[in-house]
Amino acid sequence: MRGRRRRDAAGCLRCTYSNVVLYSRSVRRVQIYIDEPLDDALELEAQRRGTSKAALIRLAVADRFPRVPEVDEDPWEVLDGMFDGGEPIDDIDQVIYGDRR
Repeated sequence: MRGRRRRDAAGCLRCTYSNVVLYSRSVRRVQIYIDEPLDDALELEAQRRGTSKAALIRLAVADRFPRVPEVDEDPWEVLDGMFDGGEPIDDIDQVIYGDRR
């Protein structure tokens, strides 16, 4: 947290603080509804920790639903070439049904 001190017109020392929060482009704004007692509990905990209710909610959701690690490759890629080779089939019905036609 950054602070700035200056004197006002009456000569009293005034301290102003600002929190700067930067989000990546992947952050999405959502709206939720919670009951009043939960909101009150969030407010108290946020004040105790010196953070926002939104930060507490993000933390709780992240703890409850861990992120799935990103996969570097396409999972279907392991099947590529699996059926290469062998003889081409001219009549698939003959292979599947045999002489029962």
